[in-house]
Amino acid sequence: STRQTGFTAPRLAETLREQCGFETEMTCGENVLAMSSPCDGTALDRFATALLALDRVAGISTAAEPVTLPEPGPTLCTIAQALALRARAKTVPLAEAAGYAAAEYLWAYPPGVPLVAPGEQISLNAVRACAALEAAGTRLRHTGSKTADTLLVLEPGMLPAKA
Repeated sequence: STRQTGFTAPRLAETLREQCGFETEMTCGENVLAMSSPCDGTALDRFATALLALDRVAGISTAAEPVTLPEPGPTLCTIAQALALRARAKTVPLAEAAGYAAAEYLWAYPPGVPLVAPGEQISLNAVRACAALEAAGTRLRHTGSKTADTLLVLEPGMLPAKA
C-alpha cells in the first residue's frame, strides 16, 4: 500500500522496475501487488531491502482516502439481454452514465476487477469510483466503448419489460 507515502501505486511500480529490477504484477488504487515463486531464491530478501530503501525516501503524504469500490447497482435486465441490445446502445461520457443500464462490461485492469456489468444500473458511486481509480493511475477497460472516458448504455425505452 502506498497510503500516506509520497508514492502513487503506478510510480512505486515504475520505481521498482526501473531502479530495482522488479516487475510487479499489478497496481490498483493505492496498492501494488508483487508475486513470487519458490524458484525466486534470494529475490524476497532483495525485494524487502528495496522496499525499505524506498520507504526511507518516500516521504509522508496525507493523500485522499483510498477508493472504495461500489456495491453493484440493481439489475435492470439480464446480461444476455443487455448484450443483445448493445448494437443499438448509445455512447455517453462515463461522468454522465449514472442512472443508465450498462450495455458493456467495465473493469479496472490490472487486476481485472469488474466495476460494472451489462444490464446493471450505473450508480453515481460507481461513476465516482471510476474517476478516483483513474486519478490514482488505474486503467479502465471496456468491452465496447472506443475511449476510456465513455460507456455504452441502454436508454430506458430499450429495456425489456419485466415479467
